[in-house]
Amino acid sequence: GGGVALRRKCQCGQVKEGQELFSIPKAAWLVADQDPCSVEALAWKLLRELWEEDSSFAPFVNHLHRQDLSSHPIFWEEDEVAWLRPSLEGFESVVQLRARSEERVARLLARVAAEVPAVSQRFEGNEEALVRELRWALATVE
Repeated sequence: GGGVALRRKCQCGQVKEGQELFSIPKAAWLVADQDPCSVEALAWKLLRELWEEDSSFAPFVNHLHRQDLSSHPIFWEEDEVAWLRPSLEGFESVVQLRARSEERVARLLARVAAEVPAVSQRFEGNEEALVRELRWALATVE
């Protein structure tokens, strides 16, 4: 794990409301190259960092990649989605989320083929594994 622990009083006295305690340089931000508000663009950025061997973000992205996301609806089986039928609003919400995710997966698949042929070749014959990886990235940022 990691994190930050703060004490009520620091060496410099009381911490005042609105006082900047620390800042993270922009070079350390993991942001999408295109639209920073786009789920798909951020998922693509995560994937590129995951696939790039000398990525400075590799430790962070590899940590994220090891997290269990099986409870995210994008990974549910159809019978698990059906459990939500008694809650029409919940059911429709999950169905829409999964439909949007599948559209994004299709666009990301095309992008992998067009922009990262080495990754496409690595997953050749196992598109299901590549699709799982694309879904992981989407679930991580959604």
